[in-house]
Amino acid sequence: MLIARNVTPQIIGPNEVVDVYLRRSPLREQREHFEVPACLSIEEIIAICDLKPVRLHVTIGGHVIEQKNWPRVRVKPGVSVTIVKVPGKGALKAIAGLVVALVAAVAAPWLAGALFGLTAGTTAFSVATGLIGAGISLAGSMALNALFPVAKPASLPNTTTLYSIGGAQNQAAQYAAIPEIFGTHRISPPYAAGAYTELVGDDQYLRMLFVVGYGPIAVSDLKIGETAISKFEDVHYEVIEDHTVTPVTLYTKPVFQEDVSVVLDAATGWVQRTTADNIDQISVDASAPNGVYRYKSSNGQRVNYTVTIDAQYKLTSSSTWLSLGTFDLTSNSPQAIRRTLSVSVPRGKYDVRLSKSSPDYEGKDNVSETVYWTAIRGRRNEPVISFTKPLTVIAMRIRATGQLNGTVNTLNCIASPKIRAWNGTTWSSGQTTRNPADHFRQVLQGTGNARPVDGASIDLESLQDWHAYCETKGFTFDLVATDQKSVYDRLTEIAAAGRAAVSFRDGRWGVVWDVADSPIVQHFSPRNSANFSSVRAYVDMPHGFRVSFINRENGYLNDERVVYDDGYTEANATKFEGLDFPGVTDKDLVWKHGRYHIAQLRLQRETYSLDTDFENLVCTRGDRVRVNHDVVMWGSGTARVRSVSAAPEGVALDDLLTMQAGKTYSMRFRRPDGSSLLRTVTGVDGEFRSFVFSDTGELPSAGDLVLFGENGFESVVLRVKSVLARQDLSARLELVDDAPAIMQADTGDIPEFQTGIAPIPDYRASAPSGFSYVESIWTTSPATSAVDLAWQAPDAGPAASYIVQYRANGDAEWITASSVSAPSIRFVDLATGVYDVRIRAVFASGEVSGPLIGSFICAIFASNPADVTDFRISISGDIAMMQWALQADQALSHCEIRFSPAITGATWQTASQLRTNVVGSQAQVPAMVGTYLIKAVNYAGLLSVNAALIVSTVNPLTAFNAVEALQEDPTFAGTKTNVVVAGGALRLDTASDIFELVDWFSVGDFFLSIGGFAIEGVYDFANIVDLGAVYTSRVSASVSAFGEVASVDLFARSDWFGVSEYFGLASDSLWNVRVEVSFTEDNPSGSPTWSDWAELTTADVSARAYRFRAKLQSLQFDVTPVVELLGVTVDMPDRVIAENDLVVTTSGRTISFSPSYYVLSGISIAAQNMQTGDYYQITSKTAAGFTIIFRNSSGTPVARTFDYVAKGYGYVQ
Repeated sequence: MLIARNVTPQIIGPNEVVDVYLRRSPLREQREHFEVPACLSIEEIIAICDLKPVRLHVTIGGHVIEQKNWPRVRVKPGVSVTIVKVPGKGALKAIAGLVVALVAAVAAPWLAGALFGLTAGTTAFSVATGLIGAGISLAGSMALNALFPVAKPASLPNTTTLYSIGGAQNQAAQYAAIPEIFGTHRISPPYAAGAYTELVGDDQYLRMLFVVGYGPIAVSDLKIGETAISKFEDVHYEVIEDHTVTPVTLYTKPVFQEDVSVVLDAATGWVQRTTADNIDQISVDASAPNGVYRYKSSNGQRVNYTVTIDAQYKLTSSSTWLSLGTFDLTSNSPQAIRRTLSVSVPRGKYDVRLSKSSPDYEGKDNVSETVYWTAIRGRRNEPVISFTKPLTVIAMRIRATGQLNGTVNTLNCIASPKIRAWNGTTWSSGQTTRNPADHFRQVLQGTGNARPVDGASIDLESLQDWHAYCETKGFTFDLVATDQKSVYDRLTEIAAAGRAAVSFRDGRWGVVWDVADSPIVQHFSPRNSANFSSVRAYVDMPHGFRVSFINRENGYLNDERVVYDDGYTEANATKFEGLDFPGVTDKDLVWKHGRYHIAQLRLQRETYSLDTDFENLVCTRGDRVRVNHDVVMWGSGTARVRSVSAAPEGVALDDLLTMQAGKTYSMRFRRPDGSSLLRTVTGVDGEFRSFVFSDTGELPSAGDLVLFGENGFESVVLRVKSVLARQDLSARLELVDDAPAIMQADTGDIPEFQTGIAPIPDYRASAPSGFSYVESIWTTSPATSAVDLAWQAPDAGPAASYIVQYRANGDAEWITASSVSAPSIRFVDLATGVYDVRIRAVFASGEVSGPLIGSFICAIFASNPADVTDFRISISGDIAMMQWALQADQALSHCEIRFSPAITGATWQTASQLRTNVVGSQAQVPAMVGTYLIKAVNYAGLLSVNAALIVSTVNPLTAFNAVEALQEDPTFAGTKTNVVVAGGALRLDTASDIFELVDWFSVGDFFLSIGGFAIEGVYDFANIVDLGAVYTSRVSASVSAFGEVASVDLFARSDWFGVSEYFGLASDSLWNVRVEVSFTEDNPSGSPTWSDWAELTTADVSARAYRFRAKLQSLQFDVTPVVELLGVTVDMPDRVIAENDLVVTTSGRTISFSPSYYVLSGISIAAQNMQTGDYYQITSKTAAGFTIIFRNSSGTPVARTFDYVAKGYGYVQ
């Protein structure tokens, strides 16, 4: 269904971009940054990043974009696109395995099945399990990897640890691990041997043997289910704490019983069963549970009735059956009858069979003759327990008849192992204890360890101290474990209950725990470490932990306690994660441990790593060390002592350290014995190698390591989490924050994390200041300006760089300039206008200051240059010297001079260019009669508003002759483009046809309704000027025009005829008329090559033919230029050639003009030495020359001399 909506369009500028962050590999942290144009689709962005569109995770502002939408989603400016390459199928499986290995989520498989309906064993089930584990136990995994972690849970399929007695049953777990008891716990002990029955008369008795665990164990509060054992009748039991010392009497031989429960009747015949191997005695039981009798219908009395059962046996390998005996069951009662037969046999495996030999009753009376083969058992004549290590067992014989419904499978008791325990002064054997330290040693040396260690391999001193710590804190460890674990895993489990971790120092097993104010064992800085790195876990903290535990106070039943984080209670907590503390059975301890691990998550979230040499040897897990490092801003620097001064007390170091005035600094020296020496220094601005202490005290030694920083912040205290040994005694250390406040988490609120970094100024509140700017010319071609911005550094200290952003005043988007290190920047080639600027300082720490807001103006090319003044002219011959005055202006480029042959009414628009790029304040131009005009021009091409003009009426020495003249007015018969002729004048045409208006009087403005005048129009002269050959000519134009405003309200005039123009006159700046020329040296009637059109400048040009056009321009829609006069003149100046004393022989002489005249006006001859009657003849007179010959009175050629003067104009190239 399509729903119509109104959508507000958004215009996106061409310079707007989108930030794209790309990670090409899922296993690397390296991230690339791209800027791409806004409004591209996700698919186009991926193509720009040179990626294949497969296995990509794309988000915009944290929202996932599905692949099917990549071609359709276009990204607006101002948002970020994140593209991450995700692993393929095989890689995902490997990574998921790593994640699952770290996840403490024992319920994940069941959650996967419940949530997704998946089937165990399928790939989907496996993947879902891993993902759910990662999702629900992120905080749990962090607790698992803490400095003092919770115990690592066993993998799900192999977990058999008995955490709860509720609903537990005694199990016959052949070949399973023997239970191991820690502390005090209720247990449902497994069977040590198979239970079997025996008959005493018609009563059935049950014999059982249970193993409680490795002995000796104190057993109490024996129950079957919830009923005390004392409440049962005919029950005998014995608790053997060490079966190797005290033999069992109630269950002496192993018995292998099979409950048959098969009806024996005549029709069935023989029923056969086989005993266990190596049997020394066979016994069988038969029973009639409803009794045996005959109920006579004649008198209603029950009388005796007999059922006979034959029993036989044979070796399985034999074919000969031997008689075991006969059951004669005779009775007249409905009471149950039970009988047994037994026989001793040579050891072997036997077949046994039973058959009802008496016939089945077929009479009319009611008979009860149903008999069952109840059981077959084989007894082996050997000890029931052959285990050599001491076990605590419970043997029991109890009458089952009338008391039990089947076998006993809910026997349970309280068990407390008797082990060696520390009493504060010595280790005493045979003690029951719940202290984790005692059980830690028991695991190492107890009977449950197949390879116990000797006392020399145990750090007993640490165990004794930890014992006292656990006693003080009330830590206990109570657990029944039947799972098979390594010694290390079991020790880790015990240590976790006492907030400790296993250590192996100097080849001895021990523990480390969070001891407040323990000594500093080592100092590290970049001087004695390398490859520092840090990993911070950003976990979505739960509101609390749901801790499942066995509640000792509630009969060792499963229970749960919610441990809340600060600020949360049952009323507002909604987000939980599960956590287990194996061995913790006290609800108050559960709360304390939960609070402790919440504090660890909050205060030890970051893990630091560094490499070091043999200096790591003093470090073990849990040790406290001091670290100074510039990467995380711990301290201000590090060095080593070069020399020591006693008066005054001070040191010289091998490196420069920086201080600021007004602060106090600390120097922590690591002495040769590893201890710390702390001295203080008063801060002074600058960098120094030598320092004088401001306090008194001991002095360091040359070579000591120095940790330097603001007072109290020269280093931080960390704890060693792990030591990874490498070659040459080097190692990589993992460290976490010391965070002593963790110790108080179970007594009050958890304090905020303390970074150990010196107080950092509020950079956001400290902005640069003192903004100023200067605009200057950067380049003149093209005309560009430079704006130099400057400011002062912020008060918070020197900045590493500055981020400068600017925008045109009124724009919404900021443009970021390149980062600069100095407090200044230069902007080049900005468009004219007002700009806002925003400047932020970036400090060495990466912090960014608040912004300095300012503005500046780019206007150096925005204004017209000042008008030219003091314009004057002086003529000498054919040259006019022009001079003028200019105002000082750094944007001024040159002047432009135009000429009009008109003596009056000349305007800039109607004058033709004479000189276009005159630099300076004077110029020489041809002397002509007319009007000279001049304007100043700046580098941006802007001209001064008003032209300075001067009229010259002085004729030049050289007269000019108009060879050709074209006068287009008033008919303007040439070709017209967007121009029209009206009233004998040429003007721009309208932008649309007024005759297309339906109603001329329905529009508010007649001229606006037709769109105004065309922006530009062209008039091509009707004729081409052809000089016939290539000549040098002076070409000039004459134009008379004015601007007309066509939108004047005519009806507002009181007198329509009292104005000089019907429509209003327009300013000269709103219109322009320009005459352009194109010429050729070819015959214009043929296929000439014409030059490009160019504005006509009064100048001498060599060409054969000329064509002209006028270009009319309107700079306002209601303004048109009106051209009244339009003409061009092609002039050639007079040429005079004169020669003297030329000798003419009797053959005559030819005179040639070089170059030839365009027009020869005439020749003047002055003959010399003429006699009476002499005369001369001129022949072949052309523009190229003439021939002359002298003759006497008789006509005979004679030799004479003469002078001549030839006059004309123009010349032929």
